[in-house]
Amino acid sequence: MDKSPNKRFWTIRKTFSVLAILAGMFFVPVGRAILNDSDAAIVMRFYNEIVLSTPAGQYYNTLLWKHSDEMNSLYENHPEHQGKVIKIIQEFIPGIEALVNGQGDTVQITAKQIQLLQTEVDWVASAGSPSLREDIERELERYPLQHFVGMTMSEALEFVNANFPADLIVEPTSIPFTATPTTVIPTPSPSP
Repeated sequence: MDKSPNKRFWTIRKTFSVLAILAGMFFVPVGRAILNDSDAAIVMRFYNEIVLSTPAGQYYNTLLWKHSDEMNSLYENHPEHQGKVIKIIQEFIPGIEALVNGQGDTVQITAKQIQLLQTEVDWVASAGSPSLREDIERELERYPLQHFVGMTMSEALEFVNANFPADLIVEPTSIPFTATPTTVIPTPSPSP
């Protein structure tokens, strides 16, 4: 399994976009958390096929980028929360997988999933900047997380997309990306 920091960063970023569209809010990237290859593939498929194809998904992806530096810093400074985030992601993976396979109506969102998510979102809001806190509060007002308990994954996705404000503009953002080389070019050894 490739455990490069760049790959992990993108995997987590995409995972949080998934949680964003399903829960009706953006969430956070965790720079050093690791998903297994199978889970990462499911998340990337959902992100590419579903999230980015909707105005709501594009909006939450923009919010994610807006706060990415702050979120990375929060989680680097509080590594105990990285494990909590991975647990949340793992709780949602079966539903995400069902959704991308056309079976999202067979998996319900549970009170446990929402409680885990709510607890972490509350912590992020309490630890974050006023701008981050304001964005979280606005999205929780728009889509209270408790509302999703008992919905199927398909219903949650449909609910978010159907109730997303048509006049909410997705502002393009500059994506801060620094490529990290993944190929190491060996340096020749000195001749004997």
